[in-house]
Amino acid sequence: MAVLDANLSVPFAIAQQPFRYVTTFHGQYTGNTLYYIDDLTIGSRYTVRGFDGETMLAAARGFYWRNELQAPIGQTGQAVYAGIDYGRVWGPQPVALVGTQLAGAVIGVKGSLATRFGVCG
Repeated sequence: MAVLDANLSVPFAIAQQPFRYVTTFHGQYTGNTLYYIDDLTIGSRYTVRGFDGETMLAAARGFYWRNELQAPIGQTGQAVYAGIDYGRVWGPQPVALVGTQLAGAVIGVKGSLATRFGVCG
């Protein structure tokens, strides 16, 4: 089995507003029939976003490509983001898949909250 993972994160600015482009590619290829646990699955928050992960597509071969644009919210440690993802699976198994491709989109806010608790004196 051959597996390829690639990640790229590129900061840039437009009119002094900072942005970050983040892309992730994951691919898997094999000529063998795999157990389901080894199949590539798509349709969750970690692969092709926009799906609940309850019903996913799975096969021995496939890939997904995630793309995201982030914009920080001041100096808060938070960022708004929008993303578009695509994935495709296929394989030698005679499995009746509902489909072989998924595309999804997402928007949201990400970051961390302050972890200080207690009283300052």
